[in-house]
Amino acid sequence: MRKRLLSILLLCCMVLTLLPTTALAEEAAPAFDLATDLADITIPNNLVTCVCTKANETKQYGQLTNGFSATKVAKEGNVWTVLISVKPDVYMAQFNKDTGSTHSPDGDHSNDFTTPIQFKLKYEENKWVLEGEMPQNKTLHFTCSGGHVYQGDIPVIKVVTRTSTDIKVTENNAWEYSIDNGATWQGSCHFTNLQPGTEYTIIARVRETATHKPSGNSAPLNVTTMHLAISNELRDKLRAVASAYKGEYNGKEHEAVIVDDNKMPEDWSIAGYTTDGGNSYGNSIPKIKDAGTLRVGVKFIHPDYIQNITHYYTAEVTRKPLAAGMIADIPPQLYTGQPIHPAPEIKDGDMVLVKGRDFTYSYGTNTSPGQGGKVTITGKGNYKGMASKSFNIVNEITEITEDDLKDLEIPTLVTVKCTTTNSSKEYGRIPGGFDLSKKPYMENGVWKAIVQLNLPAYKAKYDADTKKTHEIADLGGNLVTTFTLKYVNDKWELDGTFPNVIILVKCDGQHPQTPPYPTEENVSGLGDQIVAVLCNNVPTGQQSGKYYGLIGGGFTSTAPTLNADKVYESTITLIPSVYCNQFSGDTGIMHKVLSAQTTDGLKFVVKYDSSTKMWKPAEEVKQMAIWVTCDKHETPTPEMPMYPMADNISGLGDQIVAVLCNNVPTGQQSGKYYGLIGGGFTSTAPTLNADKVYESTITLIPSVYCNQFSGDTGIMHKVLSAQTTDGLKFVVKYDSSTKMWKPAEEVKQMAIWVTCDKHETDTPVPTEFTITFNGNGGTPYVGSMRTTNQKLTSLPTATRSGRYSFDGWYTAASGGTKITTATVFYENTAVYAHWTYIGGGGSSGGGGGYTYHTIRAIFGLNGSISPSGWTSVRHGWDQTFTITPDKGYAVAKVLVDGKSVGSVKSYTFKNVTKDHTIEVVFMKANGNPQTGVFVDVAEGSYYEEAVDWAVKNGITTGTGNNYFTPDGICTRAQAVTFLWRVAGSPTPKTEAMPFEDVLDGSYYYEAVLWAVENGITVGTSATTFSPELTCSRAHIVTFLWRAANSPSVKTDNPFTDVAADAYYIDAVLWAVKHKITVGTTLSTFSPDEGCTRAQIVTFLYRAHSK
Repeated sequence: MRKRLLSILLLCCMVLTLLPTTALAEEAAPAFDLATDLADITIPNNLVTCVCTKANETKQYGQLTNGFSATKVAKEGNVWTVLISVKPDVYMAQFNKDTGSTHSPDGDHSNDFTTPIQFKLKYEENKWVLEGEMPQNKTLHFTCSGGHVYQGDIPVIKVVTRTSTDIKVTENNAWEYSIDNGATWQGSCHFTNLQPGTEYTIIARVRETATHKPSGNSAPLNVTTMHLAISNELRDKLRAVASAYKGEYNGKEHEAVIVDDNKMPEDWSIAGYTTDGGNSYGNSIPKIKDAGTLRVGVKFIHPDYIQNITHYYTAEVTRKPLAAGMIADIPPQLYTGQPIHPAPEIKDGDMVLVKGRDFTYSYGTNTSPGQGGKVTITGKGNYKGMASKSFNIVNEITEITEDDLKDLEIPTLVTVKCTTTNSSKEYGRIPGGFDLSKKPYMENGVWKAIVQLNLPAYKAKYDADTKKTHEIADLGGNLVTTFTLKYVNDKWELDGTFPNVIILVKCDGQHPQTPPYPTEENVSGLGDQIVAVLCNNVPTGQQSGKYYGLIGGGFTSTAPTLNADKVYESTITLIPSVYCNQFSGDTGIMHKVLSAQTTDGLKFVVKYDSSTKMWKPAEEVKQMAIWVTCDKHETPTPEMPMYPMADNISGLGDQIVAVLCNNVPTGQQSGKYYGLIGGGFTSTAPTLNADKVYESTITLIPSVYCNQFSGDTGIMHKVLSAQTTDGLKFVVKYDSSTKMWKPAEEVKQMAIWVTCDKHETDTPVPTEFTITFNGNGGTPYVGSMRTTNQKLTSLPTATRSGRYSFDGWYTAASGGTKITTATVFYENTAVYAHWTYIGGGGSSGGGGGYTYHTIRAIFGLNGSISPSGWTSVRHGWDQTFTITPDKGYAVAKVLVDGKSVGSVKSYTFKNVTKDHTIEVVFMKANGNPQTGVFVDVAEGSYYEEAVDWAVKNGITTGTGNNYFTPDGICTRAQAVTFLWRVAGSPTPKTEAMPFEDVLDGSYYYEAVLWAVENGITVGTSATTFSPELTCSRAHIVTFLWRAANSPSVKTDNPFTDVAADAYYIDAVLWAVKHKITVGTTLSTFSPDEGCTRAQIVTFLYRAHSK
């Protein structure tokens, strides 16, 4: 039994194991995890809004870490759910962190914390999803004791104003400011009591409040206080930024100042330009076009400087000289018996000049044929000077005759062609062939005449020549049967082209056959002794003559013509020069035909024998003589030698030249002796003298010897202005046996006079220079060498590809002087290879087919010029030279080809077509320009005291930029203005200006009125003063003399160039007596020479400073 019960129990257990558990228990709840199951739930960012009621500041949050709590999963009906609640303490902690303050729940809003913020999730399809709506903007109110972190924008500050001692930046009442990197703060945006020209760093922040801490600092603002003054050095740099335009009138507008932005100091700029002394400024550079000056102020500004500065520059357009080439050609004018006043067009390039504005006409007598006439124009306004053009006055020509046309070369005009025989003849001038009945006429000032061909006369001539009567059938070729002549240079000449008419004629039979012209082959019956060539100057014992027959090319023959017997004849005329040449060749002696020899007796007539087809003498031909002469049987010309050079002239010695200084202090060397110096002379081309010996004339170059003397003495010299080359010449002869040139006669010692400025420097002249070798199309073996005692001890050679031979080294790429070891150098120098092309035909001087010219730049001590030495310039190109004085020195003058161009700092040779020189003289700058003393008025100069006196008395203020320009030419307007200022600038009594060329408002207007009132000037004509005309030395002493009431003077005239009847004779004598002038030399005054500014103020000073 027990066993059965156990079996049943075991069976039941086995059955139970086969049943599912759900059949035995309740359904299990799904799992929920806050960290993972909320990942797919969208939590809004404004789920919770935290509000600080103290600071009135809010922040919104969505899901925060550990910010939610969840209930147990529970089943509602058939749905599993879970309730999610916001944890206020977590959100408060985040709010504290974000605001930087500690908060606690606000008791006035306790409901925020008693009513939880919740949302519900449900489990659906094996995941948790939101059930219902998600809460938003649920508020949690807190309170605190303040100290929130500032949450707004960081301040941004800018400069509002600044001076040399204060800075004001952007103002905001909520901000505070610091100038010491936050060490101290102030509520004002205005910082005062600062240092001028100092950089400061300013920051700002939002100031701390009862609820908020201060904000972060603004970006630092670096501000520099304004500078109080501009230094002299900076002023000079600013002045150098611009320069005044200087040029000659050309009808175009030019910017009055030239601005070089590259010279502008950092952060400086130009604020404007003024032409009225600073009353108003414009943004564009003023323009200058017409002749005159324009004073332009340029205002410079800098953001860090209180001061601005205006520098003034005087632009100048000079009046352009009139030239004859501006006057249109004037055609010949018909004689009328009255003065002829043509008004030709006046043009300056493409500009047509206007009468009365640019020029006026004046005329000569202009009444006589043959003498011609002349038109003169005088410049006005933008033009100066005078120019003239002549024209012819011609008589009326009423007719033209055959005699008028006797010298006119007439070509073939008419060809008469017989259509019957197909033969023709050409004719030019024939008797009666021209119809001259038409009256000459004048066209554009030129007499012309129309000549009509008389065609029947040409047909008649053809009939006579062919012995047949023809009738005209038609015309062919050029159907024009007239030609026009013009009367030029007292003769008629062709105007256009000659006609070429073909007259077609016909006849009834054959023409007689015309034979060929006579030649030496078809003339017989003459023999070989019909011509005797006789020399009238043959030495005794030599052949005196030779006999000849007809020589080919030794005669001319007329066209064959039929005589009365119907036999063709021709006249043969011998050509003496052909026989003379034959005689010279046969005798081996050069002859020439006697000038008295004519062809009158060298003619004879031949007739044509149609049976033998030969020409024979019409009658017996007597022997004819041709007389020639010779130069005593001159010998062949010897081969021309090389030009004389320093190394192929002998027999002179080393003391033929004495260089003598006229201004040497006691105890110092007064001169030195020299032989020939390489490059120190010129020589003429070798020519044969009467003895058949080559000669050449040597002429010394004083400046080269002067430079050598300067180098040897260590003292800078210059050649005296009175020195000429008249006594520095001698003749040398070529000795072909020694291949050397020797003096033709004893050469006496020659003197070259130089002067120095009282030995102004002890600086020795250097003797070592670098000589650079320019291959000039080839390659030198040595690029450069140094001199020893100013000479090269040897010379390198050079090579060039192609068929060229090396000719040596020269001072210029084309032309120049050959360099030898005797050549003396005075500076670093470039020399150039010369080549001769030997490949057949032509020659080349190197340089790739271009022509080059040499410009030599010379300068003394105390400055430099760049480039210096010899500069090779291609033909037609420009070359600029820049001149730089040493510190404390200024440019005294610049000489271009020996003529002064003033104290310029640069000079440009335009369109170089020949060799040039440019020489610069420097001088010590005189004093401080700000005291009124000019930098170009040298200490100790003859005009120094005069200029100082003129400045102190308000007579002159210079030419600008602290320059007086002593060598500048003074105009008549400037001269009378100087005189007027010396007189105290009195107001003229009259307002009536007699001169048309003195315009109201010009700076010299009142001065000219005053000068006229006081009899100082009467102008250059009744209506012109010529203010821009250069004031001559005669003008200024006359002005001074008249200003002194024209006193009479009785003294001898020391000057050979001041005539006794000159208008200025009394003025010059008065000036000499009162020691106002001593002339330009002891015997010359140079009255017509332009007076410089230095000379005029010196004259004024001497006349008025006593």
